[in-house]
Amino acid sequence: MHLNKVLILHSSNGYGGAEKSLLEFLQNLNGYPVEIHLALSSQLEKLFKEKVEAQIHFHNFDLFYLKKHQSIKYYFRSLFYLLISNYKIFELVNKQNIRTVYCNTFRTLPYCLLINLLNKTRVICHCRDNSSSKSTLQLIRYGSDKSIAVSLFIKQQIASDNRVTVIYNGVNTRHYSDSKPSGWLHRSLGLSPNIKLIGNIGQIVPWKNQTDYVLAANELIKTYTNVHFFLIGGSADDDYFKQLKRQIHSLSLESYFTLTGHVEDVKKYIVELDILLHTAINEPFGRVIIEAGAASKPVVAYNSGGVPEIIRNGETGFLVQDKDIYQMVEFTTLLLNNQLLRESIGRAARKLVAEKFNSKDYTCKLYNALTND
Repeated sequence: MHLNKVLILHSSNGYGGAEKSLLEFLQNLNGYPVEIHLALSSQLEKLFKEKVEAQIHFHNFDLFYLKKHQSIKYYFRSLFYLLISNYKIFELVNKQNIRTVYCNTFRTLPYCLLINLLNKTRVICHCRDNSSSKSTLQLIRYGSDKSIAVSLFIKQQIASDNRVTVIYNGVNTRHYSDSKPSGWLHRSLGLSPNIKLIGNIGQIVPWKNQTDYVLAANELIKTYTNVHFFLIGGSADDDYFKQLKRQIHSLSLESYFTLTGHVEDVKKYIVELDILLHTAINEPFGRVIIEAGAASKPVVAYNSGGVPEIIRNGETGFLVQDKDIYQMVEFTTLLLNNQLLRESIGRAARKLVAEKFNSKDYTCKLYNALTND
């Protein structure tokens, strides 16, 4: 059987949406005629080996991306390392006769410089983030032969031609089939079982806009006090994290809030929540929204970015105009006061995720994009 050889490049040490989506792809590859070579950090290599049963050839490359506002010495050292890594990856592609190099995010495209110049191997870039800067857009357009966008919203940022394919992220709904709240979260915090749990999940960074989540909580408890709020996610911006904690303190909301820090098993928390509030502005996709849907949880989110491509307003969740805290509180209160509505919207959300955002379809579409000329 002819095997399609694909080299996957990944540059992050963290475990977020891009890593979860890559895992979903690799976990469903059994039976596909493909030979996967995976270049990533030693830190993530261990995690991927534990979670993926498919045969994968691992190559340890501590890839990184340039950080802003660093010293001249840092940039020279980074450039030197980048050139060395380019050569090593170029050698690997030639030695293994790789057909396609797949950049799991645009941040690994600089490592394909020599491949683009001296090799006929295709380079495919998965665009998972907002790409508003001209330099990023040029890197994507001229550094890859083809691009994959996580939403129509992201595709419109890159280009409108057929070089950009939209493939929505997917989740394995079977992992949530028998998941029912056990009450462990209530017990761990000493909360009464009748307290409703509301969550916001994502990295603590400004564009995720958790400050609006805190404002919504402040308005909500004026009429509904039987509730507890969770900020679930690690901080990627210390100043912003401190700002959030000051905001919670200034509004005297400490007793209503739990900040969990980074959580690897987000599913464990989602299952216990009653409602998810998503306050990000111009979210590229919103993977946590389909995770909540898989767990039959209703979501209230801002009507921006790729989110309207996931939520059917009033059917699988509620869409709110950007920055409209009062409308977010209105829909959240409606859900809190009506268990039947929460359950019906949750069922509809799960049905939509199973039909449109499942991991098997995601794997099939991504495989075809990587292996078809």
